[in-house]
Amino acid sequence: METIAEKFVGVHDFSGYSRKDKRNPMRKIDSIKITGAGMFYALDFKAESFLWNMVRRIVWMMNEGSSGRMPLDAIGPSASKKPARIGLSPPEFLMLMDIDCGVEFEVDGRARIGVLRTLEREMREVGMRLEFSEALVSSLR
Repeated sequence: METIAEKFVGVHDFSGYSRKDKRNPMRKIDSIKITGAGMFYALDFKAESFLWNMVRRIVWMMNEGSSGRMPLDAIGPSASKKPARIGLSPPEFLMLMDIDCGVEFEVDGRARIGVLRTLEREMREVGMRLEFSEALVSSLR
């Protein structure tokens, strides 16, 4: 996955990795840091700016390439073979973690509690769905 990430680092024309508009598609990605997080990976993109859907499309390509569903020479803005289609990674597991614009922002205590409660509720719901699915699978075997 690190090899695929490196294909996107640097200055490139990302017009094939974004929604078409009148903005200049040239962007510079400073780094893509990959860390293991259980059964998932955490990807940390650093850049001055991104185009619409750019990160979702890059993550989709990284997933396709690392799983072997897409040849490595078809991945990246400078790929020798252009893929027929570039999909979008689902937004549910992508999160904007930080914006560094030289100004420090305080975290609102009430908002923090609201986000925490929402996440805890979602974790309970996902846990229930998982247990229900496991019970169904078990009964079908």
